[in-house]
Amino acid sequence: MRERCINRLDNLKKAASEYPEADLVIGQNWLNTKNLKSKQDDNITLEPEESEEQINNYLKSLSEIVGDDSKGYILGSTQGSSYNVFQCQAKSSLPLLAKLNENDCEKWQKSSDIKINNVIKQLSSQYNNLVYIDPNETLCAKDKCRIITDENKPVYSDNRHFSKDGADVVGKFILDKMK
Repeated sequence: MRERCINRLDNLKKAASEYPEADLVIGQNWLNTKNLKSKQDDNITLEPEESEEQINNYLKSLSEIVGDDSKGYILGSTQGSSYNVFQCQAKSSLPLLAKLNENDCEKWQKSSDIKINNVIKQLSSQYNNLVYIDPNETLCAKDKCRIITDENKPVYSDNRHFSKDGADVVGKFILDKMK
């Protein structure tokens, strides 16, 4: 994992040097965890305290790369979908199931606390040039999160990755936050 982080930082350094006036947007799967549990990755076991330390070191490096004249926007993790909406919608369009009114796809799911986001938000606030953006703010309301748009389009293409429509919704939100 450390090697991947170093490679990612090297790529960011390169981009920052090529575009010194540009702000950086950093979105990634933060330790592949929603709740900051111990994680086995590349034969290294990360305990929660070690995860926080690594994230803090990573954010410190990001802050140095971004410099004083730009901003680094750190995107939190999304909770994803509890099921594949495309698959559900495909089943719902089958004539027999549509006639029986079966397989109605849920538009909302219960929200969950993504502890890693709380850690990133708290740690990134220590740096004047880093801004934390939680994409869940545009997808979730109170205790539920949207997984199908108002236009009946899936927010996720699978359980974790945004569909084009989901990316449009979240991308607009992120751009608005960057203003």
